[in-house]
Formats: sequence, structure tokens, C-alpha cells
Amino acid sequence: MNCCFGFKGIGVSAVFLSLFLSLPASAVSVPVLMYHDFVPDDAPCGEYAVTEAEFRSQLEALYACGYESVTFGQLIGYADGENDLPDKPVIITADDGYDGVIRTAVPVLREFGMTLSCAVIGSMAGEDDHFALEEIPDCVEIVSHTYDLHRDYGKVRGVDAADEEELRRDISRMRLLAEEYPMIGKVLVYPYGAYSDMSESILAEEEYRITVTCDRGTVEAERGQALFRLPRFGVWHGMSGGDLMRVIGDGA
Repeated sequence: MNCCFGFKGIGVSAVFLSLFLSLPASAVSVPVLMYHDFVPDDAPCGEYAVTEAEFRSQLEALYACGYESVTFGQLIGYADGENDLPDKPVIITADDGYDGVIRTAVPVLREFGMTLSCAVIGSMAGEDDHFALEEIPDCVEIVSHTYDLHRDYGKVRGVDAADEEELRRDISRMRLLAEEYPMIGKVLVYPYGAYSDMSESILAEEEYRITVTCDRGTVEAERGQALFRLPRFGVWHGMSGGDLMRVIGDGA
């Protein structure tokens, strides 16, 4: 039976197809998790770090609920129509570039076949307790946390403490670093989550594709979408896997 009925010479199926193609693609929910440091189970653990056991519990919970990790690079590709995302994507981020990412987080990530996007402070890479950029594991994507704007002046912090000239200079220095090392040079994770209309405008002019905040919420990704001011969920010491699922809205 032919279900394509004609209407003034145009098939109804063609009309429905045209209407379908004109509709925006449905959004894909992408929770973005914010970590900082990772420590062995027998080491002191501050508020802004998680232990190896806590991290494993959290990844176990994500895995059991069907989540698959993706990178910011994949998110850009999805917005550009170059790739798809899994049914339940999650982006795991870590700020600052601490050694614990390489020493403690990477072995656990590999257990679950997951990736992590680490926002590094360019001026601190390889210094003190921050890892160097010479040998980055395949499961770690490197993005910018500014070159040298991770500063706290009390009332103003991070990018908010910089004027336009200083911000552009910092962008240039981080761009040079991205040319030397494997880094997604079009993603900026704001230090302290601080941003302004000025910073957003400049980063757009500089052809950045993603800016990331500390605002709380889930990213709703769509084809052709601008990916600025993305929210995240903070993950802290003392959170179990079940706690994390409840935080992102996927638990009892």
C-alpha cells in the first residue's frame, strides 16, 4: 500500500520531511563534572581533592548508569555536525593541572575506559605540584585555565581582575603553548568561574569555541549551538558514587 498521498502535485511525505528537517535537533544532556586534585587513599585529602577510592566509586556509578565520557573536542565536533555523542555523555574535568591527575586519576580512568579534560595554568605547568606537558596520557585532554590569570584579589578573581589588554596578552601566551604541546586551544575554563561580558566578547573575537564556568547545571548540547558559559557540577571530598548520581539528577 502506498502511503504517500499527493496534494497539489507534492507528496505529503515530502511535506512532512521538509517540516522535520526544519526542526532543531533535540538537545543532548551533558553533565560536566568539576574536580581539582586526586590523592592516594592513605594521603591527606583536602576539601578540593578526592581520594582514589572516592574517584573509583564515582566512575563505577557513572559506568553502571550507562554514562560514557566525552571530551570538549568531541562536544565541539557535535555542535559542528562532525560527530555524534553517546546516549549518556559526561565530561569529566579537573582544574589547575595537579600531579594527582596523572599519578592517581589516570589509572582509574583507564580501568573504566574514560577520559578527563584538564584545564592547566600555563605558567605553572611542570612547577611545584603541577604536571609538565611533555608527556600527556591519551585519556587526558588539555585545555586552558589561562596562562597566568589564576589570581584571587578578594573582590575580583581570575579573568575579572584583568583588563582587556592583559586578557588578550594572556590568550596569546596560552595560544603559543598550545602550538607547542597537545592542547585544545579553543577552550577556556575560567579560573574561579569568574567571567564578564568583556571576557566573553574577547574570547569570541579570538575564535574560542567553549568557555566553562563554575555555575551549576547541565549542558544541553545542540547542533550549531554556541558553547559559552557552560555550567558544571562540583565534586568534592566525601562524595560517594551515589552522592554524585544524585547531584547530577540520575539517582534515587
